[in-house]
Amino acid sequence: MTMDITVLVSARAKTENVSDALVDENGRVFYRASVKTLREKGRANEALCRLLAKHFSVPLSSVKIKSGHTSKIKRVRIV
Repeated sequence: MTMDITVLVSARAKTENVSDALVDENGRVFYRASVKTLREKGRANEALCRLLAKHFSVPLSSVKIKSGHTSKIKRVRIV
């Protein structure tokens, strides 16, 4: 099973979590994720991958950021 998802990430949050799937006004599905780490040197991206792996119960190696490495909105592939 391969999934490509859109994630809106908030860094420097008090708690780490992933929302259930949400739908925007254009009908696109996305997730909101909050991570505690700062957005520097890829730390927030690493924390996001760990969080998504735990949320979807897959190994960390199965989660890859496809685009948006420096953006709050990311496209992530989960294999």
